[in-house]
Amino acid sequence: MGFRNFLKKDVLQDEANQSRMYDYWLGGYHNFEIDRRRCHQLEHVFPELPKLIRSYREFLERVVEYIIGEGITQILDIGSGLTNGYGLYQIVNSINPEVRVVYVDSDPITVAHCRYSFREKVNAKAFSANISNPYQILNNAGLVNFFDFRQPVAVVMLSYLERIASDEKAFRIIRIFRQIIANHSMMVLTHISIDELDKWTKQKCLKYQDQALVPLYFRSQSKIRSFLKDFSIVPPGYVCLPAWRYDGFEPLPLNLEKTCPILVGVGKKE
Repeated sequence: MGFRNFLKKDVLQDEANQSRMYDYWLGGYHNFEIDRRRCHQLEHVFPELPKLIRSYREFLERVVEYIIGEGITQILDIGSGLTNGYGLYQIVNSINPEVRVVYVDSDPITVAHCRYSFREKVNAKAFSANISNPYQILNNAGLVNFFDFRQPVAVVMLSYLERIASDEKAFRIIRIFRQIIANHSMMVLTHISIDELDKWTKQKCLKYQDQALVPLYFRSQSKIRSFLKDFSIVPPGYVCLPAWRYDGFEPLPLNLEKTCPILVGVGKKE
């Protein structure tokens, strides 16, 4: 039985799901009509959303290539979302099939999808956890028995900390992971920030925040930069999402910092 049939059989379809909505924006097929309708509603509020979501995937390709190029062979993706046929695991596998990948998410639909996708894979696992509780993640047998934490690990947190309301709790999450991971490990962080945006983009972000399926907590750029203060920041430093090691042929917009609400930072533990 294909996974789409599995979804139809076992998953409620009477409400939109954030992971399935992202799947739709990325061109996937693990979504339903109710998800697509919700996507279209949000696009009326923030027309650039589909392009922004695709920018996450393009950034993921670049950062995974960098991580593996630095010799890291273990990647932990927290708040992974649906794999969409070409997610972090597929990017990793196209570069180095020996690299191990673990997906963690609190959404049962996402975890069911990932487990189904990884059912015949020896280098990938997925499990459910409260992603605001780092100990629940780090103590999971699926992770402890699969990763060697004496070796470097890349911890990927895309759009993760913006789901954490408390600054203190967000700092605590970063601190706990840093204590556990070995030297030369990396932490990849993206976060919404609107304080430097032009007023039109800022208004669209605030409207999106009001209508998003999950609570989102925006922070200032200075606050986001402080999350990785105990790491060595990988060049080019903190930049807008599309600009991190951009290697495309088309030039980036000159006003990118005023129109892109996503700040990116990659830190290395040394």
